[in-house]
Order: sequence, then C-alpha cells, then structure tokens
Amino acid sequence: MPKAFFDADALYNKHTIAFSHLEHVFYLEHGIPKEITACTIKQRLIGALLRGLPSSWLNGFDLALFSFFRFYAAMLYLLIFVMIGKSYKPFRCDVLFDYWDTAANDFYSEIVDRLPNVDKAAISPFSRIFEIANASSFSKILIRPPRFITRNAAWQVLKAHFFKYRQYRVLEKAQGISIIDLVLRLINELAQHLSAVEGLKIKALISANDNGYSPLRYHVYKSKAVEQLLLIQNGGRVEVGAHYNCYIHCDTYFGWLQDRNNQFLGMVCKNKMEVGSMRLSNFLKKQKLLSVPNRYDVVFFEQILTEGHPRYDEYLRIIENLARFSVENPGIRVAYRNRNFRRSPKSNSGTCNAIDGRILNSPLIILTDSSLTSSYDDLISTHLVAAMDSSLRCEALILNVPVISCSHHAEVDDYVVNISPPEFIIDSTEYQQFESSLKRAVNKIRNAPQNKLSENFLDTSQLIAQHILWLL
Repeated sequence: MPKAFFDADALYNKHTIAFSHLEHVFYLEHGIPKEITACTIKQRLIGALLRGLPSSWLNGFDLALFSFFRFYAAMLYLLIFVMIGKSYKPFRCDVLFDYWDTAANDFYSEIVDRLPNVDKAAISPFSRIFEIANASSFSKILIRPPRFITRNAAWQVLKAHFFKYRQYRVLEKAQGISIIDLVLRLINELAQHLSAVEGLKIKALISANDNGYSPLRYHVYKSKAVEQLLLIQNGGRVEVGAHYNCYIHCDTYFGWLQDRNNQFLGMVCKNKMEVGSMRLSNFLKKQKLLSVPNRYDVVFFEQILTEGHPRYDEYLRIIENLARFSVENPGIRVAYRNRNFRRSPKSNSGTCNAIDGRILNSPLIILTDSSLTSSYDDLISTHLVAAMDSSLRCEALILNVPVISCSHHAEVDDYVVNISPPEFIIDSTEYQQFESSLKRAVNKIRNAPQNKLSENFLDTSQLIAQHILWLL
C-alpha cells in the first residue's frame, strides 16, 4: 500500500472523533451518507500529506481570529449568492457529455457519432465555450461555471453551517487539526456540485475527467440528477497513491487495463471495463500497417517538472545520464521525445532550457511533433520505451512494448513499477547503474520479434458507445 494512503488512514483514525462529528453533521444537514463524507475527507488528507501539511492544518490559539474571519467570509460569499444568485431551468436528456476541458473532444467525438438516434447534450464550465466537435449533434450545450453558486445551493449550505463555527472551533482545539479549513473545502465543493446539477434529469452522464469525481460529487450527482455515471480513464493513472487517483466513485469505469482497474485504491464502482486508451485507439485506427519497423532502440519520453518540484533535480540527473549514455554507447539508437507544447505555459521555459542544455550537444536523436508524426508514431517505432513516470508507459504496455522506468515516487507508488520485472526498473540516479540497467534491457529485447499493431486492438469508442446503448 502506498505510504501516503496508509498515512492518511492513520491520520483519519487519530482524529476519528472530529471527523465522525463532521460526517454526522453532513448526514443530518444534507442527507449525505457518513461513508461518503469519510471517503472525501480521506481523499483530501492524502492530498494534504503529499503536499506536506500546510500551517493552516495545525491548530493554535493565535489562529482563532483568522479562522473566524475566514469562516464568515465564506458565509458572506454564500449570502451574496442567496440574494443575487439565479436558478437553472429544468433540463432532461438521455446522455450528457462532460466537456470539462478542451481535451474532451479527443474522447467524445467518435462516441457521439456512434449514438445518432440518442438525445444528447453537452455541459461545460466555460462561459466562453471552446469549439466542440459534433456540436450540431447536441440538443443543447449547458454552461455551468464552477464559481457560480445557485440561490438554492447557497441557501442549503448557508443555513446548515452558519451557526456552527463555535462547535467546529471546539473540535479544532480538542483534536489539533484545522477542522474549519476542512469544513470550508467540503461546503465549497458541495455548493458547486449542487449548482452544477440543479434542474437536471439525466439517464447517463459520461465524463473523461475521471479523477475529478470525488465521493461527494458522485453522491450529489446520483441523488439529484443522474441515473448512471460513466467515467473514461483519460491518463495512465500511474501514481497509485495520489489523492486524485484514490476514492473515485462511479457506476461504470472504462479503464485502460483491467489489472490497473483492480488497483484503484478506495474506488467504488459496480462495473469496471477494460477498453484501452481512447487516444491510442483513435491513432491505431488510422494505421494501415500491422507492424512497424523499429527506428530506435530506446525512446525516452519527456516530462516537464518546473523548478521547485521535489523531483526536479532528480529528473535533470536522469537526462544527464541519458545524454552520457548516448555518447558512450554509439551502437544503441537512443531518442529523446519532446513533450507536446513543452514551452506552454511560459513557466516551463526555464525547465526546457535546463533540459536542452543537457541534451542538444549529445548524440541523442531529438524527436518533436510535426504534421506527420506524433508521440504514438514514436511509441510504435522503438524496441524500448523509457520514462520517469509518464503515462505513455501504460499505453506502451497495451501494445506489448517493453518499458523501463527511471526511478519512481515511493510516496504514491507507481503502477508500472509495481508490475515490472526488476531488470526494467532503474531506481538510482547513479550513472553506472543507469548504464548497466539500460544496456541489459536493450540487449534483452533488441532481437525479440515486434508485433505492436494488431487488427484485434480494442476499439475504445465503439465499446463505450455499445455500453451506453445497452444502458439506455
């Protein structure tokens, strides 16, 4: 079990009196089952532990005045929406697609095309809607900004907690943890979710924002508006113990690999399906070849960690080792695959400059996006994929491309590392170990038969569309 997950459970048990009180309050005031609030609290504790518990979580008498003003500032914020907030009109449809981000088009376009006779709508948090593919296929596009609280949602939360500051403060002093900080986060999340689904009656909501659905969000959506909540895995979810990968709640989960589906910690889901990676599936459908010649022995896939990240220096040492390896092993074709849009936002520029300063004068083959190639082109053109903790490692495993992981984050655990044989794990930044491990892995698979493309790959959008039609 990942350390952060275990530590969060221990911290929850240590302060069980305070947390049980909150669970009781949310049950009495909002009808939220105690286990839902408990799982939401544990999810937030994991995040706090991974970030390092902030000072706001530490109890102290000198924080009393600050917490008082903070609490009632939040109450004032809700009161404003009670007075000037609006309500959403009732809306019904069979399937609602969650366009949480511009990336949503990558996941939904083909699914929408496969549901021609189904009453469909889209929902987005953006007031200035980005271009939605297949927009004409939707009966309506709903805009529900997350910071807008409806009058009804604001009133429900305000009346339930306005006079409870004193009891929350008493719990703080008794338990030594900032209950008020936690309460404010919970009621903010609750108000947003109540607002998002106000007036909706939906048979099936589908979202590729899979790790955005906390236990609390799931309960509100299910109890107020949605009959079936379906989530599509949109990333490798390699960090098994990261808070955003724990306690996901849904009715159906469309995951990349069944083995990973079974390792989601705290997940509550009645139906877990292996459907592969949507983006990889869409790419493979465009390929006409059943096999691809290997242009490279190793392709290392880039990650951008900004300066100050706890693993920033570690990543740069890995890059230095890779560049040195290419110099000292000229017979091995080593490529470095730049991340797409690597200098956006501008805060990434410093990291990119640091990386480029270590690789540009080496024999490494530098791969970048072009109109003709993508990361997947490079993924299917190599004997071996290497990375620190990129989710592309999971997509390589789907294609049976061997993967070597360069170090890993013990606090959150790493799915690919967990299932990899020891010879495909480099758990040190020392060059000698890096070189010997990489050479051993290359030699092991260099002459192995390669068959990465298959006519029998999973058609992800078809599998999901078929399941939606079955539900309806």
